[in-house]
Amino acid sequence: GFKMQANATYRSDLPVKYITISKWCERWLKEDYEKEAQYAPNGLDMERFQPAVRDFGTQKLRILVEGNSDDYYKNVDESFKIVERLDPSQYEIWFMSYQGKPKEWYRVDKFLHRVPYSEVPQVYHQCHILLKSSILESFSYPPLEMMATGGVAVVAPNEGNIEYLRDGENCLLYEQSNIDSAVAAIERIRQDGSLRQRLYDGGLKTAQEHDWNRLEADWKSGVFRNSLRYFNFHRRNLSGDPDWCAGWRDDSSFPGRSSAEKTGQCSPSGSRAVSRYPVRYLRSVRYPDLKSSDV
Repeated sequence: GFKMQANATYRSDLPVKYITISKWCERWLKEDYEKEAQYAPNGLDMERFQPAVRDFGTQKLRILVEGNSDDYYKNVDESFKIVERLDPSQYEIWFMSYQGKPKEWYRVDKFLHRVPYSEVPQVYHQCHILLKSSILESFSYPPLEMMATGGVAVVAPNEGNIEYLRDGENCLLYEQSNIDSAVAAIERIRQDGSLRQRLYDGGLKTAQEHDWNRLEADWKSGVFRNSLRYFNFHRRNLSGDPDWCAGWRDDSSFPGRSSAEKTGQCSPSGSRAVSRYPVRYLRSVRYPDLKSSDV
């Protein structure tokens, strides 16, 4: 099956350079497959994700649920089990998904499907709280994006988000599958103004630490000098630049590519695909003179 094919690529003896977007994936490749990987951190365009203070005095708070409802690991069902416990007179629910649609039992006031990445910050700005319940992710962007826009994130911890999430400092974490814990966290945010201010300040600080410009400065200073050229590639792919993304249309047969990538569209989580492209593919697509030593 697909998992066996994917695992086989990590066991290959071919001269492939591994680049990963998360520290836990770096450890996993080393511990499970004895592969050394270069770490290429994810970042945000802070000029696009501008902060704005939310009005929590409004009658209804707007909660954003984000993720593919057809994907087991996104665990969107759990978010809507939490939503079931929230008073409809106090909370309005928006659901944003690139793949997957609302199930019949979901309580959704507004469904946002395949929102262009350039418009995603506007969605965050219109919501008070992000509710995210993923079981597993390589790197989780939505909590970081929500914090960058000044919103609050209520999140179930997983390997892909605990690298930057701090309970009570920049978000509220709830125990996976503990619906009561999640509901209590949301109610705390609604009622506690000092907590909201602390999470707002801590969230912005965390987002600024992941600003592309700041990360690029670190790379140029020599921290990741050998990977600087790949870093620029990685950054531009995640920017959602249509001219940049169109370059992928020349080779839709590359294994593991999603339908969005095959049509030249970049998604907010496009890094997952980029992180497994070998040097020979990067060379054929955008860097004809790229050497293995560059990454």
